[in-house]
Amino acid sequence: MNLLMDALGWLAEPTHWVGAASIPVRLLQHLGLTFGVVALAALIALPLGIMIGHTGRFRFLIVATSGAARAIPTLGVLTLAGLWFGIGLAAPVLALLVLAIPPMLTATYTGIDSADPRAVDAARAIGLKEWQIIRFVELPAARTLILGGLRSTTLQVLATATLAAYTADAGLGRYLYIGLKTRDYGQMIAGAILVVALALVLDGLWVLVSRAASRRAGDGEVSPPVGGGGTASPPVGGGGTASPPVGGGGTASSAAEARSEAAEPTLRPDTTHASVPGAGPSSLSPNADHEPAPTSGSVPTGVTHATNATARPA
Repeated sequence: MNLLMDALGWLAEPTHWVGAASIPVRLLQHLGLTFGVVALAALIALPLGIMIGHTGRFRFLIVATSGAARAIPTLGVLTLAGLWFGIGLAAPVLALLVLAIPPMLTATYTGIDSADPRAVDAARAIGLKEWQIIRFVELPAARTLILGGLRSTTLQVLATATLAAYTADAGLGRYLYIGLKTRDYGQMIAGAILVVALALVLDGLWVLVSRAASRRAGDGEVSPPVGGGGTASPPVGGGGTASPPVGGGGTASSAAEARSEAAEPTLRPDTTHASVPGAGPSSLSPNADHEPAPTSGSVPTGVTHATNATARPA
């Protein structure tokens, strides 16, 4: 408890917030070293991971190498690099690169490899090039894992960058190094508190970035153009994905309307069973055209002959 109070008292000292070795200056140095190493690691790990995940080549070699690199102690690499490069930032940058590349590389090629093979085959079937398959199919599927790899790499580098104080006068690690050397444990704990607070802030920022990327992925993306001409229409209402144009230049809706108009039958009136006014049920028979129905005032021929035969005397 006394050490914690000493650390809070050291942080509350106004002289520690001004000057060339003040807390704001050390914070900026620590952030610059962290983001610089993460950027260099991304330039190496992201293209290599995309290539391995897309082609499947050298996968087992990279997996074994990245696993072995994770087991290498960063302090040992820093010591060897310090003996080779001497005092300065070269040794900690090299040691932090060895720490940062493996998790980012693993996350990248795992995300690219997680894309649906049926979607990749369908993209090749419609004529997309390899870079288009990576851009429109594999990278959207790998977005979450790549961001997770960047997040974990940033936090690991931020926490380990305190070792840079052993070979360079930079970063928040100087408070830990000087406090340990002078037995000022309040200063050591204050430096540790600053590192933890900075890590929490960066982790919160990465959470916001991940959520924004997830919302963007949920809103849908514009599909690549299919066919000879035309461009993909933007998504309607911000929800679904835009459908590619059909054929050379027309839209899918106009083509569908043309097909429906061509397939629509012509309606003609059916007069086969049309009823005749004043006609009886016999007018609906097939022989109605040859044998007209008798009117109300006429008598059938057979009935007339029968009547005459009855009235004739024997």
